[in-house]
Amino acid sequence: MKITVVCSLGLGSSFMIEMNVKELLQQYNIKGIEVEHVDIATANYLKSDIFICSSSIDFQHPHQESTVICLENLLDIEELELKLRQVIPKEVWK
Repeated sequence: MKITVVCSLGLGSSFMIEMNVKELLQQYNIKGIEVEHVDIATANYLKSDIFICSSSIDFQHPHQESTVICLENLLDIEELELKLRQVIPKEVWK
């Protein structure tokens, strides 16, 4: 499984969210999920199972099979965890 975090420039906010995703995966000992961060233009050309972005950029990926998670508050780890739990199979959460 692959998670791609998207922001306008692919620098600050996407990197911060990537670190939060990795922290959650480590906290729950979840293995086998690749996480990266990119800018919005690059994201349109990537395949990923899950894209995460700020609700302010309204990212729509051209591959319909990809899930897009939009975060209202980029600093809210609880919101991030809740939304990830909705799309990552519950068997992997410990």
